[in-house]
Amino acid sequence: DILAENLPNIMDGIVTEGTIPFNAPSLFIKGSTSAYITEKDEKAIREFFPHSAISSIDDGGHTPHNEQEREFVLLVKQYLSLLNSTD
Repeated sequence: DILAENLPNIMDGIVTEGTIPFNAPSLFIKGSTSAYITEKDEKAIREFFPHSAISSIDDGGHTPHNEQEREFVLLVKQYLSLLNSTD
């Protein structure tokens, strides 16, 4: 019920005005066939998460972790390896 009531707010995207950015590394993974992360959202993500990476999984939809599990796990492992190599 809470999600249904707040769906318009959720679909408005990330609000960064007056919010302190999260300055740790972050990985956003989206499906290439999903419209849930738009260019506008990517701009807000980069503003609010300045040390983030945004990756797209081919043929993935709204739940790429379910639809393309191997590719999802590979992206996460690659990102974590990259973080570990910069320590």
